[in-house]
Amino acid sequence: MKIVHLSTFDNGGAGIAAHRIHRALKSIGLDSHHLVLHKTGHYSDSNAYKEPEIRGFQKLLKKGLRITNELKLTPDPNRVDQSFLKDKPPGFELFSTPYSNCKVENHPLIMSADIINLHWVTEFVDYEFFFKTIKKPVVWTIHDMNLFTGGCHYSMDCNNFTSNCGQCPQIAQPNTAQKFLKIKKNALATYGKLNIVSPSNWLLQLSKQSSFAKDFSHHHIKYAYDTKIFKPMNKNHCKEILGFPLDKKIITYISPNIDNKRKGFEYLLKLTDAFSHSNNVYFCCVGNLSSVINIHNFGHVKDEILMSIIYNATDLFLMPSLADNLPNVLIESILCGTPALSFNVGGIPEIIHHGKNGIISEVNHELLYNEVNNFISGKYVFDRDQIIEAARNEYNQNKVAQQYKNLYQELLIKA
Repeated sequence: MKIVHLSTFDNGGAGIAAHRIHRALKSIGLDSHHLVLHKTGHYSDSNAYKEPEIRGFQKLLKKGLRITNELKLTPDPNRVDQSFLKDKPPGFELFSTPYSNCKVENHPLIMSADIINLHWVTEFVDYEFFFKTIKKPVVWTIHDMNLFTGGCHYSMDCNNFTSNCGQCPQIAQPNTAQKFLKIKKNALATYGKLNIVSPSNWLLQLSKQSSFAKDFSHHHIKYAYDTKIFKPMNKNHCKEILGFPLDKKIITYISPNIDNKRKGFEYLLKLTDAFSHSNNVYFCCVGNLSSVINIHNFGHVKDEILMSIIYNATDLFLMPSLADNLPNVLIESILCGTPALSFNVGGIPEIIHHGKNGIISEVNHELLYNEVNNFISGKYVFDRDQIIEAARNEYNQNKVAQQYKNLYQELLIKA
């Protein structure tokens, strides 16, 4: 059984999650491959679809969509016109089309695969071409809402994906999201055999409520983690390695993009202001943070061992996301025995169980501040060994791999 995982990147939350599933499958002896549009160097064993220096549609267009027999790119600039985004309101993140100039369905890995497992494939998979061509079993592991919306990846307060994505609040141009949703619906109706996997029950239920994805088979399989990397270490030793003060509570925030409003960076800034005169707290951040007073900034960290040291040096992991699926960083934190503080949104309450492995707050600056104060004052006492044991049972790499294997085998029998 040969499985090929497709994702646009091999980094970022979805790309990393896809690669970990691929590695989990390899660890139980399956012939698994990870094919990515943009190979970032995050993993050595991902397969680049094309030359790494060619990135994004505009560069492809400027290069005349250099065509090779192997990749068979389609030179059609109208399919990637992004002008509809020019009046997009602020505060929203990525909005994607169902188009791609890549003919990934003709790639040798895809053509030789028994099972195709899609992940986050924006700009990589063209719905019309791909699902018209592919006759093999396809599993789609969703990492956000994009599969079943007209283009947004998180709809926030909008429920139009349950009907036809008309009057999209993220796109000023009329009927654009509705048009994209119809293209997706028609393409998948032509294929007809899609199996959707969601790592969180929250996202699973949204998919089942959507206007067309509800008609497909759904499965709930969580993410896989290597507990040889994300594991407990001596906390004070880790603090010394990183130069953290031993007499303060270390609170860590992680986001690859602090400009993404959904990640709640504004809540971190308000906390640092509120505790600016406290001698009990030390804030640090991993991400693209510019110089901010009262925050120790690591910048981008790719090395997973260093990340494990940071988690172990942390006393409370802070993730004030306003919407999220099943964030890798939260699970990595509890695998290291570090409790987390997060808002009661998305799939987060499926990871953080209030009072047991962390703290759940409603979305409110004052409530968040109060919970940090409660933690510092000792109101919450967490059993580190219990946090680790429960996390290892929940996100066991072999268990996740076996669940995927069982699904694949079932699909091949039916094919």
